Amino acid sequence: MTFITWLFYESTPALAGLLFVVLFVLLVYWRRTLRRGPFQIGAIVAIALLIVQALVVTKPERAGRIMKRVEAAVLSSNSAALADELSERFLISETGWRRAEFMEVVRRYLSWMDVYGLRRRKLEIVEVEPERFQIYVSYLVDARTKDFAWKGLSRWLITFALDDDDWRIVEIEPNDMGQFPVRGWRALPPPR
Repeated sequence: MTFITWLFYESTPALAGLLFVVLFVLLVYWRRTLRRGPFQIGAIVAIALLIVQALVVTKPERAGRIMKRVEAAVLSSNSAALADELSERFLISETGWRRAEFMEVVRRYLSWMDVYGLRRRKLEIVEVEPERFQIYVSYLVDARTKDFAWKGLSRWLITFALDDDDWRIVEIEPNDMGQFPVRGWRALPPPR
């Protein structure tokens, strides 16, 4: 993501701050020269830029919105809400799990483990194609079971694809679990 893309399409506060400074300078220019044309044009351009920013949804924003719903589902142990975010084409290539098998594993984990804290630390786009993109997303996780409590960082590689005019998750791969070097689902401790 370039700075310009971030400024004009993703960060409303940054764009609003920049436009405020520019419009303030144009307002001072208008008051000093009594020429209001540049200020009026600047105000129209500012409104147009804010409207465009509201209408354009970038892939990081899409991923963030989907991940917010996934986070809420995990925190509430609502596997049905999580399943809604998965594509019918969902497949874990490492294990061969399709959507139903994966959701059964998730249900077992959520019944075994209580995730009571989940703070997203970072979301970065790593690969982009027209109808598919991947992100790495990092979380600070607070979880507990009957036997132990765990607080640490986790990192996931998540693949999204366009599915019936909507973006859905087609693969999830654990990448790092803090003090546990995890690459793939087989490396995770099984739920008890």
